[in-house]
Amino acid sequence: MVAILCTYRIARLFTHKDAQEKINSDKMMQLHKESNWRKEVSKLAAKEIVNKADLINLRSRVRPITNPEKEDLDETIIYFVKRNIHKKNSEIKKDNEVAERFRLLAMLLLKSDWDFQINSVNEKKEFLDSW
Repeated sequence: MVAILCTYRIARLFTHKDAQEKINSDKMMQLHKESNWRKEVSKLAAKEIVNKADLINLRSRVRPITNPEKEDLDETIIYFVKRNIHKKNSEIKKDNEVAERFRLLAMLLLKSDWDFQINSVNEKKEFLDSW
């Protein structure tokens, strides 16, 4: 009897925790959609001439606090912006390599977001199918 009761409590705990994570994930995805985040990053990816404001805008689209242990796209963008933000606007505009890398990073950010959203939908479908 005790084993059945313990199993029931543990199952409810994990089910509740998983359901709560799904709800929080859905809320974040909804906020993400409402903020036109992808539209703004797409505009950045299409920029011909890059300036400091564009660098700051790209930086604002990733994790706010650096975490060098992660070594992910966010860290790459943070490092790229940190390296180029101290240049004068005229230097940034003249440097085609900075603009090229800027566009590439913006496109990678869009791709990463797309992959994340597809995986979230698949996980949600698997979660619902398991019920």
